[in-house]
Amino acid sequence: MLKKHNFNSDKKEFSKNPLEIQRFDFAIKIQMEGRVQKYDEDLNGLKVTRSQWVDTKQIKAMAYDSQNAGYNTFNTISVRLWTAMPIFGSDIRSN
Repeated sequence: MLKKHNFNSDKKEFSKNPLEIQRFDFAIKIQMEGRVQKYDEDLNGLKVTRSQWVDTKQIKAMAYDSQNAGYNTFNTISVRLWTAMPIFGSDIRSN
């Protein structure tokens, strides 16, 4: 479904579907794996237990917007699809 092109030794993927638009402005970092670490904090004499997610790996999620036409109607809807991309060219399969 996706064609791969090599521009300036940078791998890019282009969809064969002309209605699917890659949204570079909606690329966000996603944390995966890791563990939750709990710690106690004193907040104006009140003991509060807080949680923090540590030892995580990060990947980048890139959004694709796809326009889909309904059956027997003039309306279309936009469906947002996501793909995972490595950060800084790292391989997410390596351990």
